[in-house]
Amino acid sequence: MKEVVIVSGKGGVGKTSLTASLAYLFSSNNARLMVVDTDVDAPNLALLLKGEKVEEISVKASEKAFIDYAKCDGCGMCVKYCKENAILWDSKENKPYIFDVFCEGCGVCGVVCPRKAIKIELVENGSIVISRSTYGFLVVTGQLKIGEAGSGKIVMEVKLKANEIAKKNKADILLVDGPPGTGCPAIAAVSGAHYAILITEPTPAALSDLKRIYEIVKHFQTPSGLVINKADLEENFKKEIYKFAEREGIQILGEIPLDNTIPYSLAQGIPVIEYAPNSPASKSIKKIAEKILQTFLGE
Repeated sequence: MKEVVIVSGKGGVGKTSLTASLAYLFSSNNARLMVVDTDVDAPNLALLLKGEKVEEISVKASEKAFIDYAKCDGCGMCVKYCKENAILWDSKENKPYIFDVFCEGCGVCGVVCPRKAIKIELVENGSIVISRSTYGFLVVTGQLKIGEAGSGKIVMEVKLKANEIAKKNKADILLVDGPPGTGCPAIAAVSGAHYAILITEPTPAALSDLKRIYEIVKHFQTPSGLVINKADLEENFKKEIYKFAEREGIQILGEIPLDNTIPYSLAQGIPVIEYAPNSPASKSIKKIAEKILQTFLGE
């Protein structure tokens, strides 16, 4: 089984749209496929790969502090040493209380408490939703609870579960829609992947973030290829992307032109490759998919 992750370093450059279309094409090519959405803060891939929910699993991947008031004597040491200001003093009750939204579960309060009245415990901070898409393959989606921390840990839990199911179903490809940005979730998404598809567009912000996400890909020594979306948007910046790719030895998988069928397909909740199979964007994505299957997956 090959794990292929699609990352961008920046939101809004077409990562999820490309993932949905590649999933459609790979499955049409008789590949045993499984798709994963690791944008746990705002998962949208399942909107394009509609299907029925099979299972939902709660995830405990974050820790928070809890006070045992039977032991607490109200000394206030926990309030004094909490650097996150997550422990406040209730002057009416004359005792500390934890504002759990701010609590990072660092454990300092438990260490300084002379009565050992504070414990750090795992809490549910997200879920994993498994659904079967209308195209037949399974889609695993990670969802972080609103206001919760630990998105990187949720991504790892999602990938572990997806790998477990994929091996059980003897999948050929585990296609991972990575999160935007270059923080812990992106690092967790790239970790363990056999191949990374980088997607960008010819704008200053997109090129800057492409360079940042590539540093993560390079750190893990993950082979990679580059897709340039909205390729005819700005010729000079497209040239800069080609220079960067040549300098770093990154294979150019292809260009996707500006195409109005893409926003229309997104509005309908359908991968562009199905919505408008003969559009300029779809023709380009087909060539990109063929190159990935032929040069990397050996099909």
